[in-house]
Amino acid sequence: MLFLDEIAEFSKKTLDMLRQPIESGVITISRVRTIVKYPAAFLLIGAMNPCPCGYEGSTSHYCTCSPKQVQSYRNKLSGPMRDRFDINLSI
Repeated sequence: MLFLDEIAEFSKKTLDMLRQPIESGVITISRVRTIVKYPAAFLLIGAMNPCPCGYEGSTSHYCTCSPKQVQSYRNKLSGPMRDRFDINLSI
């Protein structure tokens, strides 16, 4: 199990590099003289706030984020990466 808290704070490059191991269950490391493969069967769990300030949709706090900021924050997680999640919860 791999749990990424604040998944939107990871770079897109880092998250996209996880796509292949999720699909194949193998991590391949290539160097000049050798290629090594390791098993990588894992369950990926990610958590993120609904917006940068964390209060969008809250009934007890006021969200200070503009719609553009909220959309930009949510776009940090690419569509192909979002497609790999089987369960999405909004609280």
